[in-house]
Amino acid sequence: KGLLTPVGFGSAEITAKCIETNQEASVNVTVDAGWYKWDATDGFKGWSIITSGASFIIKDGKMTVSMNKGSTWRSDMKYSGTPISFGGNRPIFAIKGTMPTTGARKWYAIAQTPDGPVNSGGKNETGKIVANDGINVYYYDMPSRIAALASGLYPFTVFQFKMADFPLTEPSTFDIYWMRTFKSVADLE
Repeated sequence: KGLLTPVGFGSAEITAKCIETNQEASVNVTVDAGWYKWDATDGFKGWSIITSGASFIIKDGKMTVSMNKGSTWRSDMKYSGTPISFGGNRPIFAIKGTMPTTGARKWYAIAQTPDGPVNSGGKNETGKIVANDGINVYYYDMPSRIAALASGLYPFTVFQFKMADFPLTEPSTFDIYWMRTFKSVADLE
């Protein structure tokens, strides 16, 4: 038994050899261009909270975000890990979490396309579904805001979520279980 963690897009042959029997077995693995997954197993690697006074912890299989209290609750998140590219085969970005249903869950991104830098415009999610366990999954159809992503994979210089304008009557924390890309909304469902 073993665990493999992809480090990039593409195909590879993986061969394992048993130290007791000297037997070998191989498997071909392909990581789709644009496939991303962040959750507690990788510590939500590359993600940070950029709102002063807000924070998060990874515990019990989820990220628990504590928001900053102003006139409303707020906790913006930014990806600052390895260079990231979206689009192509996996244009749907989704977040499973307990964010308040009021307020904003906007994405803000800048993609480097053949036409130059293109801004996502900071729109709220495209839609929401409820998972089998009753937790909301908010999804973002990225090509609907950055058309070039429908035809290819492009690097992003900025990728963040503005979790903001949640009324003070809402809880001051929320949980995120995972963030992932999907081939389609049907693939997500």
